[in-house]
Amino acid sequence: LCYYYKADVSAICSAKNHELAKSLGAKTVYDYSNAGLDRIEGNFDFIIDNVGNLDASFFKRLLKNEGIGIIVGFKSFGHMLRTNLKSMLPSFGKRKLTVLSAKYKRSDLQDVQELFSKGDISANIQGVYDLENTKEAMKILESGHASGKLIIQIALKKLFSKSFLDNLQNTNNPYYGTKVVEQIIKIIKSKSLDGILKKTFFDIK
Repeated sequence: LCYYYKADVSAICSAKNHELAKSLGAKTVYDYSNAGLDRIEGNFDFIIDNVGNLDASFFKRLLKNEGIGIIVGFKSFGHMLRTNLKSMLPSFGKRKLTVLSAKYKRSDLQDVQELFSKGDISANIQGVYDLENTKEAMKILESGHASGKLIIQIALKKLFSKSFLDNLQNTNNPYYGTKVVEQIIKIIKSKSLDGILKKTFFDIK
């Protein structure tokens, strides 16, 4: 998105992900495992920490005096506390350091979806996992080395399968008898699985 809106984008990642970062719009790529963060030079308007392991001194050194640092989560409570306290010191100047708190709006999602459909922006998907493999996906995320989005796929096909509907038919709700079960089955059968899978994630009813 930053690249689409004509921002001059720099990225920090390992050497193996340099080409990926450039393909997503980064003009300059720094290798944290080789050059080290202390050797990065610049005067940035915004810095986004997607891993949550940068120190307040990093933001202070590289942000403009009225620049903004955005942190997407923290690896530990101690790191979060130290970073926030340091950013409150007078020496931090007019720079701002904030933790990401996003509010989703349908109109925003529609705008992003349109950019994706036109090919103006793209997202790197590292892997798609079934619901039962969520633990494996979380381990990759917690390692801090995920190179793309990890998608948890709900088993819609199982919901629409004949075996599931047959088992559901034999379920007796102790409070409402079979009426609720019959209603659920009717709703499922009234929907098209292919139609749902083609929908965008924000307009499924």
